[in-house]
Amino acid sequence: MIARLLLALLFCLLGQTGIAQTVQIRSGDHEGFTRLVMTLPARIEWQTETREGGASLVFARPGLVFDTSRVFDRITRARLADIVAPTGQSRLDLSFACDCGLLTFWHDRSMLVVDISASADLSIAEVAAILQPRPQAPDMPGPGFGSEPLSRAAVLLSDRLDQTLQPDRDRFAATPRRSDPFRANALPAFDLADMRAALVRELDRAVTQGLLSSARPLHALADTPHGPLHPGPMTAAQDDATASTGQSNTPVARGRPNIRVQTGLDSDLKARAAALLGQSDHHACLPVAWVNVPAWGSQAPFYQQAGPLNRRLFGEFDHVMQDTAFQLARLYIYFGLGLEARQVLSLIDRHDREMSLLTDLAMILDTGEAPDGSILFGQVGCDAPVALWSLLAHDPLPEDLTFDHKAVQRGFAALPDHLRQQLGPVLARKLNAAGHMQTADGILRMIDRSTDESRPETALAEAELAQSKGLTGTAEAGLEAVIDSNASPSAEALLQLIEQRLAEDKPISFDHAQLAGAYAHEYRSTAFGQRMARAYVSALAASGAFGQAFSEFDRMRPDLTAQDQSGLQNILVGYLTAGANDLDFLRYTLANRGGAPQTLAPDLALAVSQRLLEAGFTRAAETYVSAPEPGPDGHAQRLLRANIALAQNRPRQAEVELLNVEGADVDALRARARDLAGEHGTAIDYFMASDQPDKAADSAWLAGDWTRLRDAEDPVMQEMADLLHPRDDPPYPPEGGVLARNRTLLEQSAQTRKTLGRLLEAKPVPQMPES
Repeated sequence: MIARLLLALLFCLLGQTGIAQTVQIRSGDHEGFTRLVMTLPARIEWQTETREGGASLVFARPGLVFDTSRVFDRITRARLADIVAPTGQSRLDLSFACDCGLLTFWHDRSMLVVDISASADLSIAEVAAILQPRPQAPDMPGPGFGSEPLSRAAVLLSDRLDQTLQPDRDRFAATPRRSDPFRANALPAFDLADMRAALVRELDRAVTQGLLSSARPLHALADTPHGPLHPGPMTAAQDDATASTGQSNTPVARGRPNIRVQTGLDSDLKARAAALLGQSDHHACLPVAWVNVPAWGSQAPFYQQAGPLNRRLFGEFDHVMQDTAFQLARLYIYFGLGLEARQVLSLIDRHDREMSLLTDLAMILDTGEAPDGSILFGQVGCDAPVALWSLLAHDPLPEDLTFDHKAVQRGFAALPDHLRQQLGPVLARKLNAAGHMQTADGILRMIDRSTDESRPETALAEAELAQSKGLTGTAEAGLEAVIDSNASPSAEALLQLIEQRLAEDKPISFDHAQLAGAYAHEYRSTAFGQRMARAYVSALAASGAFGQAFSEFDRMRPDLTAQDQSGLQNILVGYLTAGANDLDFLRYTLANRGGAPQTLAPDLALAVSQRLLEAGFTRAAETYVSAPEPGPDGHAQRLLRANIALAQNRPRQAEVELLNVEGADVDALRARARDLAGEHGTAIDYFMASDQPDKAADSAWLAGDWTRLRDAEDPVMQEMADLLHPRDDPPYPPEGGVLARNRTLLEQSAQTRKTLGRLLEAKPVPQMPES
């Protein structure tokens, strides 16, 4: 007990210094070899250390913890007697129960595969014997660089090159006869030992650099009897081995060793061609049978097809019947049950490309896309069913992706009705988002022909297609129908409707805003829920419920990123400025409920400042207008700052704000500033320059400039100018009595009263507020 406590304490102390990375080791027995598979954090450096009765794998990354607890659950100890992972050493010690060897290779991104077999690799004794220096003639250099050992590929190829080239040795080494008339052009004598050494060196280098790969696995080469290689078609076992290691079935030239050679130019051209065709490194098209989903089931009821397979799934001692599980997984995919298919696939002890493909198909059924690294991503240029599933694997579709639209439609038409209804909306939405509206329309028409009742998923895809075509009314009606259906896509339809109306500055009903709040709570802690929450608060503001909108914004603010918080703040303040009454506007703006003024967009800050100025809150308005900047925004800021200065009775500050700025609107503000400063004469010119003759007349009146007042457009002002500053002498009669002069004065007085009356009617005196 004390020893266990000390051991637990030791593990706790080790956990203080670093974080261990646990690597699960899976195992499986195959015909002729035992396989161990481990998924590491990444492709890391490792080396094999041979020892008597076994070998060790030593990894360069510290902190690896290997879980070996389930290694012998699926394998016997016929080949692997024991496996130990020493604590804190990032290594595996393998003990063999036979004269076995190791074949270790990388698969996929970070999966290390270890095959243990007496035939899958050379035994440790054979490897040691091969690596011993061979006796050579003094004039025959060794095949390596000095004493540097050969790689695994070089060792295997070396013996075969001896026997493959041996029959032709005399032909190349023969010396031309003296009587040969073409002696000058004859081939010189070759040193076959040098040729062999150089060839092995270059092959070794090419394999190391990844420019050369075996057309068959290395254990197949090791099993081949030493001697000339006989050409022939690859067997099914060889093809399966090739698929399991991720290598393509490249044909091997007749009469040549089983190697495939490509230059750097070939690799570059292949990559460029694949990029143009929208394909990845998986250049070979997948077999059609691997994705022939319509052939994996029938029109019979589900229970009649799945029941017999489920009964035969487990044999004696709960042993999984591999073929039955494979058929059952395919049947689940046929019926669109992705999760069930993946559960059955996890019972199958196979790790080849076909199994990976079935897992990807199941993921597409569940999530609408394939996982990263799927082999389907490079298959858009293939035949109909393969191209169809390749498009379904992408999310989103690249807009520059080129594919055969007719082939995709043929593949979709071949699917059973239930899969067309399940996958059709997903495919149509992807095509529409990538700009392929015509093909998306064709997919939706196929769905409509297969059923009389439209599903909400189909209605959502049709609404998005109508929006892409510019049919806004049809799109909104379709989204409303999906929302009212209260089905799975209702939440996404509501989100699209709210975002669409927000973008078009259209009103949103309070009911839709409340429904968005319910969906935001339902999908909380997800990316979709966060997006719905932002739409919910925006919809509240758009519906006029500003109090609830700002309360929800304050509640959500701690969970929002800085970017989301700024965007939502601008939406709230924008609707508040444009649609709220004066009381609500002042209540939330003066309290900075929408955030600090400097966090608003420049155009929105100007709108808020303008409305505050109109409400008479000049100090608050000034805080929303920052220092002017060059450009149109700076021009508008200068004008608004000048207006604020005039409202604060600071005409000189207003003119400072307008320095180096020109325009009719600027002249109007300068005129007001000069008028407020008492420079009415100068104000007249600015008013006339800004096309405001009435205000110019007012300034002329204040300036006492009767001559310019007579040129006013208002006849009342012209009469007042003549009245106050007659053009000629008074029209008194040169001769006459007092009575005549008094009559003239009475007439002038009556005319003056009429002129003053018209002046008061045109420019009434402001009413004094009642106390």
